[in-house]
Amino acid sequence: MITNRNGFGNDSHSVLYITGEEGLIGAYPSSTFTESSKNGLTGVTIDYVEQSITPTHGDFGSKVLNWNTTENVEKGVTATSSDFLFGKQDYCIDFFIRGSAWAAGSTHFITSFVDASNYMSIDGYFNSGGYILWYWQIKDGGTDIINFIRQQNDVSLNTWYHGAFVRKVTGTSNERYDLYGNGVIITGVTRESVHNYQIDDTINIGKESALVSGNMKNVYVDNFRVSKGNKRWDRGFNIPKRSY
Repeated sequence: MITNRNGFGNDSHSVLYITGEEGLIGAYPSSTFTESSKNGLTGVTIDYVEQSITPTHGDFGSKVLNWNTTENVEKGVTATSSDFLFGKQDYCIDFFIRGSAWAAGSTHFITSFVDASNYMSIDGYFNSGGYILWYWQIKDGGTDIINFIRQQNDVSLNTWYHGAFVRKVTGTSNERYDLYGNGVIITGVTRESVHNYQIDDTINIGKESALVSGNMKNVYVDNFRVSKGNKRWDRGFNIPKRSY
């Protein structure tokens, strides 16, 4: 385990940490779920996401999370915790994703949804134009706090890519949002106020929600982490080479 070097830590700031290596116990449809953050989050349920021994992910272990089969298309993870009400603290959501087929449209990989005026949505899907389209929107009271839609070019199928979605708070009147693809800042914005994030205490991962009809498919995921009270990165970085 890496403790916390250059943002790579499963430490007290990790409020959700999912790996293919130790994430699931049992077989469909009666799988239970174990997550391995230092905080030991409870209240995590799983409709079913399969562990897969192929493709491999180098030194990350022998298994990854598999949304690549027909059986998994309507399945996903739901986690509920007050830790997901980030308030005015720093936070980071990061993960590895690998596409096995080009997608026709957004899948809303991560959603936290109350209604059409209050939600967060994060996505990284493999567009047939040969790029990943990264998407991050936070809407509160009908107002966009951020709305990023940016592409990362020259990507390939069957290759692992890292995404990181970071908020950094400075004092009481300034915050910075940055979106990283493979450790490179793709876009960012500074706001002259600090958003008090209290949208919802539930995060859906790879499953249909009230925000979008349709589910994630044709992808593998590994090392999905939510950090609270730690931005992890505030500049470009070398992506992790092994599990936290």
